[in-house]
Amino acid sequence: MRFLFDSINDFFDDWFDNPFKSNYNNMRTDIKEENDQYLFAIEIPGYNKEDIEISYKDGYLTVAVEAPKDDNQGYIHRERYQRGCSRDYYVGNIDDSKITANYENGILHITVPKEGIQDNKKYISIN
Repeated sequence: MRFLFDSINDFFDDWFDNPFKSNYNNMRTDIKEENDQYLFAIEIPGYNKEDIEISYKDGYLTVAVEAPKDDNQGYIHRERYQRGCSRDYYVGNIDDSKITANYENGILHITVPKEGIQDNKKYISIN
């Protein structure tokens, strides 16, 4: 029975863009914390380096991917659908000039140094 529903969903997904599908599936991410840096490994297969944009603003690292231009000519069936998407990662107040990135074999590696993180802890009194 499950196979039947999966087949029906696959059929309609081929014809309609499903807005309820999460873009997070397009950017599966591992984040590793080391002593002085965060190491991001983000899956972005099938895109060119030129299609990827990384920005930092107000404590958020944003990775945005532009959909490749494709004329869809000659295809009778497509399962490898690519669309533009973006994802934000909160990294706090850091020195953004020291962020580095490398894209290889469909994996975007970003190194975010902890250096410059300000711990402005503020305590709130309870009345």
